[in-house]
Amino acid sequence: MNFLKNNNKLKKNSIQNYLSYLACFLVFPIFIISAFTVFIDPYFIFNTRRIKNINKWKSTSQMTTRSSKPLRFILHKPKKIILGSSTAEVGIDPSYKNWKNGKGYNFSFGGGTLSEAQSVLEFAIKYGIEEVILITDFIRFFPEQDQNNLNILKINNNLKSNFGNSQFLLNWLNVIFSPKVIRDSLVTLILNNTNTELAKSRHFIQSNGSRDTFYQLSVVSNNGGYKYAFKRGLNRLQIYSDNLCDFDHFSYKKRLPGVIYYSNILELAHENNINLRIVIPPMHATAHLSLIKSNKYSLYQKWKEILLKENLQIASKFNNSSFPLYDFGLINKYSMEEIPLNLDRKKMVWFTDAFHFSKFYGDKIMDFIFMENPESINNFGYKVNLNLIKLNSNSNLDILKKLNLKKKNFSVILDKLKTNRIDNCTN
Repeated sequence: MNFLKNNNKLKKNSIQNYLSYLACFLVFPIFIISAFTVFIDPYFIFNTRRIKNINKWKSTSQMTTRSSKPLRFILHKPKKIILGSSTAEVGIDPSYKNWKNGKGYNFSFGGGTLSEAQSVLEFAIKYGIEEVILITDFIRFFPEQDQNNLNILKINNNLKSNFGNSQFLLNWLNVIFSPKVIRDSLVTLILNNTNTELAKSRHFIQSNGSRDTFYQLSVVSNNGGYKYAFKRGLNRLQIYSDNLCDFDHFSYKKRLPGVIYYSNILELAHENNINLRIVIPPMHATAHLSLIKSNKYSLYQKWKEILLKENLQIASKFNNSSFPLYDFGLINKYSMEEIPLNLDRKKMVWFTDAFHFSKFYGDKIMDFIFMENPESINNFGYKVNLNLIKLNSNSNLDILKKLNLKKKNFSVILDKLKTNRIDNCTN
């Protein structure tokens, strides 16, 4: 009888040992692979130590920002963010001196819409965000520019409540243990070890969420230089504005769907006591000239007036002061920068194409809105009111009329530009 008992006990222990070994066999590879992907950190989420020839350049980070940026935000919980599209991602540095202690983060996306910016703000509010700079691109207010490819609103800042949230868990698995992240980690390791220059040219994102400057220049260099970068950007403007008609001050919400999301962002900021600054970004002079050529420049002025109008109306609704609105969409020595046709001869300082300004320009914008040695040149920027919008718009037109287009190579960009002239809105 004792023999049978001992035999059953041994069998039970054997099964337990077998299950333990099986669990170790299954868990150990998961642990090793996860440790490897977190260490390589191909999407710049975990901010692990960057080591030369191993993981210094995040060469596969370009296509994952819509999934990786929210996760990095969760880990680091910055109190100050920048919202916008690639214009903001390229040009505005959240490590600016006045934001350094506040953990500024660039929460913008390439091709980012105002609908996505609203989703980001709603998400960030859960984490106690305090300060926001919103970069408003004219083009993102156009018809058919309101898509939302983010899926972050279901993620909550309470980890326990998210343990059973499939989307929350899936997001983390995708950046730690998915076949894609394993592949991207291996690619990152191999490229860093075998071709450092190529790895560096593909290093898309910085730890603060901004797009890497070298990457932006590499894109220009690898795609035909500034001439083609400018033409591509201006052609896109014409394509995106194809469904734009000459709206008035009564129909603009119907004609510019982005206004709805812009207004929602302002309301969220008022409701949650967020310090919001609104910035109309600079454009290169060729962008202004292409709007004139296609008879859309008056709409550009109307759009600025609409931003001001909505800002004032929403502030009145909450019995608050309106948010500061700054306009840098002016013609000055920076926005009239000459376009070099030979990339090897000269690199541009202030722009990389018609709409993407450099971090040098972005730093001057930050200096201006924070009143730290603001730029003193004529027509750099101003705090918006209705009279100044009209005054500066007329000033832009006067300067552009006198501009020698051939001297700065602008005519090479504009002469063959196909434009879609607008009509009055019919319904």
